Amino acid sequence: MNNKIVEILKAFGINENDLPKLKNIEWKAQTASKSDILFYYLKDRSQNSIDLMKKRISDSSYGILIYNSETDFNIKDGYALSDADLKSLKSKLLNELYPLPSKKFIGVTGTNGKTTTVDIISQLLNQLKLNCLTIGTLGARINGDEVANFSLTSPDYIDLRKTIFNLRDQFDVCALEASSHALDQGRLGELSFDSIGWTSFSQDHLDYHKNMEEYYEAKRSLLNYAKTKFVISSKSMELQKKLGKDALSFKSSTIPKSPFFMSEFNQVNLEVALGCVTECGLNIDGLDLEILSPPPGRFNTIINGSNVYIIDFAHTPDALENVCKETRRAFKDKKLICVFGCGGNRDSSKRSLMGAAASSICDYVVLTSDNPRFEDPKAIIEDIALGVSGSVKKICDRKEAIEFAVRNFDESVVIIAGKGHEPYIDIKGVKKPFSDEKTLRKIIGRK
Repeated sequence: MNNKIVEILKAFGINENDLPKLKNIEWKAQTASKSDILFYYLKDRSQNSIDLMKKRISDSSYGILIYNSETDFNIKDGYALSDADLKSLKSKLLNELYPLPSKKFIGVTGTNGKTTTVDIISQLLNQLKLNCLTIGTLGARINGDEVANFSLTSPDYIDLRKTIFNLRDQFDVCALEASSHALDQGRLGELSFDSIGWTSFSQDHLDYHKNMEEYYEAKRSLLNYAKTKFVISSKSMELQKKLGKDALSFKSSTIPKSPFFMSEFNQVNLEVALGCVTECGLNIDGLDLEILSPPPGRFNTIINGSNVYIIDFAHTPDALENVCKETRRAFKDKKLICVFGCGGNRDSSKRSLMGAAASSICDYVVLTSDNPRFEDPKAIIEDIALGVSGSVKKICDRKEAIEFAVRNFDESVVIIAGKGHEPYIDIKGVKKPFSDEKTLRKIIGRK
């Protein structure tokens, strides 16, 4: 442990005699070791939260523990600091151990489209002979190849800083998805962005944010991390109206001819990506947009004879409506079927809205399970069904639901929505292996 770290810790009242050979900072009690400074953030001061912290700490191995509280809980090698002091100390230690490299940073927020947009940004930068680190729903990726996964759209700030520092020699630009949760919880820390983009805004996460205004303000706070305006698409008229002078509209002179960019929402993502790259001071003239490809689980299209299957991550009313509308427009002569569910322990008010969105456009809807977590999947399906009109089938088992759609509809397009790239189904805290694409391909092969 260097002297600088010792001085930083002592300035916050941490006794030098209590310091073992500390080398690292950690925020997850279950992965901490005796060489780690473990930061534990109490979300509230309820007895349940305190008891949970003590349980996690008792099962953990750490060097010293720093937690936010006005009360000293008499934990071995533990120090209670105020919220402000904990944040300040963590920042000082991160700057000493994992200093931010001198690179360009791009931040992208939005209800839908963040993952697609940062992936397009990476592809554009690669054409410019620049290496790109993307961080978001698909994990941390260098030029499209996964190098780490956090199971979160935006990782904890400690993990974020470690990742950026450890990969500093492998990238020129970092494109980061900024979720409303991360922005509200300060998980972007001291990052400063050279350009920021906003893809879309519609209902989501009202289980966390009290209302749409709080949700909007959380996303808008990305402005605090940049000295520039939000890049938005020329097609995003409502967002332009809401953001006013804080928006910079970008219009692409070319739209690729691939099926992926037939949809307006992906044209929006493309314009935001191009605008963000331009705002970084890079010249996009001469880029070949025709070779851009979709990221995993985003409008992935599989053709089998006269049938078309589309796998997409759409899991909000707006995203599902967009996917269904654009698919209907692209395949006017085919019957349209949608297989989807809603996640458990998340915003339940969007369930019936998703049912209404799908059934108002599709010929047939198959309701199924999608990460029920600790809720009853049958109850979730019934919540969705409240908004459904027209033909519907309820099949709780997701594999059986996909198989039903494959076996019972010909000359059709089947949209399998909600999970996209995810390789699991979350049931009662256990992530059981499951892939929409692998399941679909196996069923088609048997058929």
